[in-house]
Amino acid sequence: MVAQVTIKTNAKQLSKKYKVLQQRFPKIINRELMASGFLMVQIIKELTKRGKDFKRKKFKEYSESYADFKEKHVGTNVVNLMLSSDMLNSLTPDKRSVKKTGKNKVTVAFSNSEMRERAFRIQTGDGQPARPFFGFDKTTENKIQKEFTRQIKKEIRRLKL
Repeated sequence: MVAQVTIKTNAKQLSKKYKVLQQRFPKIINRELMASGFLMVQIIKELTKRGKDFKRKKFKEYSESYADFKEKHVGTNVVNLMLSSDMLNSLTPDKRSVKKTGKNKVTVAFSNSEMRERAFRIQTGDGQPARPFFGFDKTTENKIQKEFTRQIKKEIRRLKL
């Protein structure tokens, strides 16, 4: 007695889908990396406007004379690193501030060199208390990573693989 087994496979369909994924996935990754950089800029700006550093702690208070000066010119003396808003406005969620700098790597930077120097002085405390606002902690990292993963899954579902 001889048994005959016939097996139908979907190898051609799988191969086709794999090729689609192979072609589109690097573009998807790059796009979502840039989106992660844009999200980083947004988080830095939000925290700074609320008067918190990247570790979500309140900034050190301004000196009494500077607090009076800011109150007079801006109407508030809240420590949020904004007098004219020029520095944070030069940190833009576009290709001037967020750039792909390597494989799976994005760099966030100030687009204006004068504002970059100002931010460095504030970050390091050159002649004033250090107010580190430009950076990220584990909470921010997890938030960005979760959003990245969510978007990648969404794109893969859209490809119907």
